[in-house]
Amino acid sequence: MCSSDLAETFGIPFCLSTVSVCSIEDVREATTAPFWFQLYVMKDRGYTAALMDRAEAAGCPVLVLTVDIPVSGLRRRDAKNGLAVPPRLTLRNTLDIMTKPAWALGVMMGKRKTFGNLAAAVPHTGGMATLSQWIASQFDASVTWKDLEQI
Repeated sequence: MCSSDLAETFGIPFCLSTVSVCSIEDVREATTAPFWFQLYVMKDRGYTAALMDRAEAAGCPVLVLTVDIPVSGLRRRDAKNGLAVPPRLTLRNTLDIMTKPAWALGVMMGKRKTFGNLAAAVPHTGGMATLSQWIASQFDASVTWKDLEQI
């Protein structure tokens, strides 16, 4: 599901990430509720501008700018739960998936198997490892206040 039940039911804003599975257009197609867009600034400023244009065209009233992603946080919970990029199939997460058959089926039958907002820019070879490396190489750690003024 690409829309947010919370946004539609309670009016709580939903914020779509640049690296979400669903694209901006997927979410707009699935809901009439307003949603925000979380923008990661890419080294390719043209692509960053294109993402902003897509968000504006979809009627996103708020742009949430994220600039801290080039510095990875220490997420002990993720490591403890086996979250890795690329994903690893472990006994624990296999059992977890098996206890959620409706969710697993929804993911398998879903429209996308990659990051919807980045699909046009990401190389389509090498699977998740290549995708992860490409994404990591695109986040820009050199963002300045001047860049923010332009955005």
